Amino acid sequence: MHPLDFGEIFRLSPNPYMVLDRQLRYVAANDAYLRSTASRLEDIKGRYLFELFPHDPDNPNNASMVMLRTSLERVLASRAPDVLALIPYRVPMNTETGVVVKERFWSATHVPLLDERGEVAYILQHTVDVTELEQLKQAANEAKMEWRETATSAVMEAGVLGRARMLQETNRLLDSERRHLRGLFEQAPSFMCFLRGKDHVFELVNPAYAQLVGQRELVGKPVREALPEVVDQGFIALLDRVFTTGEPFIGRGVGVSIQRRAGGPLEDAYVDFIYQPIQGVDGSVAGIFVQGHDITEQKRTEAALKESEARFRNMADHAPVILWVTDASASCTYLSKVWYDFTGQTEGMGLGEGWLSVVHPDDARAAADALRAATERREAFRREMRLRRQDGEYRWVLNSATPRVSPTGEFLGFIGSVLDITEIKRAEEEMRRFNQQLERRVQERTAALLEANKELESFSYSVSHDLRAPLRHIMGFAQLLESRSSANLDATARRHVKTIADAARQGGKLVDDLLEFSRMGRTELKKASVSLRDLVAEVQRELSPEMEGRKVQWRVGTLPEVQADPALLRLVLKNLLANALKYSRLREEAVIEVGASEGEGETEVFVRDNGVGFEMQYVDKLFGVFQRLHRPEQFEGTGIGLANVRRIIARHGGRTWAEGAVDQGATFHFTLPHAEVARSLSA
Repeated sequence: MHPLDFGEIFRLSPNPYMVLDRQLRYVAANDAYLRSTASRLEDIKGRYLFELFPHDPDNPNNASMVMLRTSLERVLASRAPDVLALIPYRVPMNTETGVVVKERFWSATHVPLLDERGEVAYILQHTVDVTELEQLKQAANEAKMEWRETATSAVMEAGVLGRARMLQETNRLLDSERRHLRGLFEQAPSFMCFLRGKDHVFELVNPAYAQLVGQRELVGKPVREALPEVVDQGFIALLDRVFTTGEPFIGRGVGVSIQRRAGGPLEDAYVDFIYQPIQGVDGSVAGIFVQGHDITEQKRTEAALKESEARFRNMADHAPVILWVTDASASCTYLSKVWYDFTGQTEGMGLGEGWLSVVHPDDARAAADALRAATERREAFRREMRLRRQDGEYRWVLNSATPRVSPTGEFLGFIGSVLDITEIKRAEEEMRRFNQQLERRVQERTAALLEANKELESFSYSVSHDLRAPLRHIMGFAQLLESRSSANLDATARRHVKTIADAARQGGKLVDDLLEFSRMGRTELKKASVSLRDLVAEVQRELSPEMEGRKVQWRVGTLPEVQADPALLRLVLKNLLANALKYSRLREEAVIEVGASEGEGETEVFVRDNGVGFEMQYVDKLFGVFQRLHRPEQFEGTGIGLANVRRIIARHGGRTWAEGAVDQGATFHFTLPHAEVARSLSA
């Protein structure tokens, strides 16, 4: 008996067959297929199926082509046969008029041809032309004959076409579900793969897994070949155990050295994963589903956090102050080592509210209430209290803290410090006692000084008053001697008499000025609103006799109203204007300016002349009693006028100063506080 020639059988089979490779290119076709498609084997071999038979060239994604391609893809993915019960598809056909592209109805079966590794190497297609059956159905519908329609419908629904539609719908639903699951698999954030067989061959790998291993080619390769660096790390043994026992394995934080990029060095990584055995149709383990997460960054963050916490604890334990931490309920969760060294508590005793047991009984309740209130308000905490040291002595401490807040803004509690301020408190107490003593001594000295000034003023007044009478007598008798005996006196005697009278007159003037200066310290201020302009004009009129025979130019600016004692302010202006007239009398034309300006809280007044001026190095002497910069024979005076000016202005709360230069005139300034400032000063 001759052996069967399957090649010949394939070629002569009356049913159309053709064979495609994995890229859907023609490998073979029998004669029936070539006749059905009006093709020649040499024209189609090696060419892409849909390049030759696109069904509708004008629509590259037409439904019939998509249906056929999807069926072929299912075979490649599942390695199982797939059936298209009914598919309309245009193919070229031989007719009496030549080759014509016609739409025909087909029933197709696609069968995978596996290689020695079990992978799909080729796809065998078997088709049946069911165009006539479909046309029969259409003709039955057109006849509208109820009995025939019913019979035809029954036949159709019960026949091949009815089952074909059901099968096709099932396939469509299955394909949709498969695509959905495949999408989930591809887009999953965790890494996934499926390892087939006892050799753990990669069959499916999602992008997350590919990223974990540096985008290396994995599909179709065993694990030990695709990932050789993991062979000696125990993973192959784990896979073998899962495949053999059928029991899953869960790994948490497992370290692995792996190439994260092709050809790169091994890098340490940490993963959480599960090896889940998958059973086949016969109940035995067919493969292992691997799913997991790359937690390397999480591990590094945890390690950095632990290191940071250890560093903080070490730093806190060696800090010179006590450090503490509370949670959001004001319960103490940490105390540094210094706390336990200071208080003598054993470690852990101070946690919660245990720290209050070493706070002074008079301070404990207030301290606890203050901490709870600060916790409720999420505000900084700061309180002084007494803390018992391990030797039993209570020490003053400053306990302060700031809120701890998470990156999301959540209040976590406080972090605080305790600083021993006992020595500072003692120093403050010493300073307080010293200040009290100092204040008491100042009061005693001030009272003594006031009493001495009072006695001095009284003495000056008494002396001045007592001196005035004899001087008046000397001047009176000198005048009588001059008037009655002038004819009997020679020139020298008359000059002596005149000298006696002038000296007595000067002495009287000096006594009058001293009395006035003495009264300045005792006279009560009677402040009122005073028109500075009117007061200057009044003094000008009063000084008009001294201007007779002289050329004097007055330049009086805008002068405001001020708050002052009118009589005393008039004395100030009289002294300044009289000085300006006196020290400018050597000028052919005296120029005297009076002006004012408003400053911050005060009014500044000045009197300027073009007189003889003075050297600025002696300016401090101008306002002293009996201090004069010119000889009496040059300019008369007692040296008390400017002292009176300074004393009056000082009593008003103002300031006095002068500017000048020799032969270039002088300017005298004084200030008076504004009304509201003057009231606050007097208060």
